[in-house]
Amino acid sequence: MRDERNYGVDALRILAMLMVVVTHILGVGGVFDACEPLSPQYGVAWFLEAACYCTVNCYALISGYAGINASYKYSNIVLLWLRVVFYTVSITVLFGIFKPEAVRATDYIKAFFPVMKSPYWYFTAYFALFLFIPILNKAINAMTREQVRAVVIGAVIFISVFQTVFGDVFGTAEGSSTLWLIVLYMIGAYIRKFDPFKSLTAGKALLGYLITTTLSWGFKVAADAAPLLLGEDNGFAMLISSYSDRLIRHISPTLLASAVLLLILFRQLSIPDPVKRMIKFLSPMAFSVYIIHAHPLVWDNFMDYRFSSYSLLPAPALAIAVLGTALFIFAVCCICDMMRIFIFKRLKIKKRLEELEKKYIGALW
Repeated sequence: MRDERNYGVDALRILAMLMVVVTHILGVGGVFDACEPLSPQYGVAWFLEAACYCTVNCYALISGYAGINASYKYSNIVLLWLRVVFYTVSITVLFGIFKPEAVRATDYIKAFFPVMKSPYWYFTAYFALFLFIPILNKAINAMTREQVRAVVIGAVIFISVFQTVFGDVFGTAEGSSTLWLIVLYMIGAYIRKFDPFKSLTAGKALLGYLITTTLSWGFKVAADAAPLLLGEDNGFAMLISSYSDRLIRHISPTLLASAVLLLILFRQLSIPDPVKRMIKFLSPMAFSVYIIHAHPLVWDNFMDYRFSSYSLLPAPALAIAVLGTALFIFAVCCICDMMRIFIFKRLKIKKRLEELEKKYIGALW
């Protein structure tokens, strides 16, 4: 029997996508590059990054948390693929009409193959993960708590901790890979199935998230400051500086802990009914926010270095500007996705895909 829908987890999915937009504003938007090193603006920008960079981990944890008890349907990944193609094609066509100089012939070809020729690394990695979900679910459900815990601990030690300390040993140090999503899926499923953190209150989870975020940020600032404080000819300072971004990567132990703590926090939230309706409305649109604003043409023409002027603002104003811009981008993308949802419903795409799956595959899983 399926558990009742957890609106707190759905709320985390929405927040995680807002956090994705924040990281993109700071990075590709040019805020980092424009900030004076170790200035107050630099400190605020990197704190926002440390607070938000666990977003990919959150999304993959939610996949495992929700997926371990969900029915496995091939129609789901096909529906997601069609959603991506809808936007890659339609956005390319719109640019071709209104800004033809920005579009190359190859862009139209790439638009139809978002997995093989994809700017969306998460979608590509998740597509591969999806193929292994039946095996992962069968294995996790057949294993004891101790067995799953041993696998999870081993994966965290060697994929997260080991590579954070020693570098790209397994070719997944940045975390932009199917292997890392598999690890996160298993952690999310382990949390749902065995509830190892049931004694951890929401307040303690929030405090833990703030501590791990501060650790990630503090190490970054300290590593960047080392050459300035000790001198660029100091070998130790340069060694520390080379580790500057180690704790602000997807595989970072501190960012992994941040994501787990956010999941624990949000799943305990008591959501009022009016807010539940809002979450139910926005949650299905969250992934489309990623697809729309990270489209290469949108990226190059509306995101790339468009927000570097925020570095000139006072530090508190910079934070407000970044967060406000992220909310605006999120809202615009959701409005756009309302049209896609309307078209998909009128064409009964989900229903037709489920009927085809039932006809040709049946209840395989």
